[in-house]
Amino acid sequence: MSISFEDEEDVSEAALEACLMKDPKSQDIAHLREVVFWLRWEVEHYRSKLDFYEGKVEQAKETMSSVKRKLSRVMEIIC
Repeated sequence: MSISFEDEEDVSEAALEACLMKDPKSQDIAHLREVVFWLRWEVEHYRSKLDFYEGKVEQAKETMSSVKRKLSRVMEIIC
């Protein structure tokens, strides 16, 4: 069984993190990394929501335009 370079990196990083967790500054760094992770996740989440609602706005504009055209045709027929 051989260990790939990526596996070696994961193992060495895990060992380093376990060793560093004893140091209070390292704990602070780990906490800040976690905060950064969640902030990035939150940014992506809100970008996704923005894309969704921008799509809804575009649909509403198209619907409004269609209704205006139909109303205009009806008004021409009536008048």
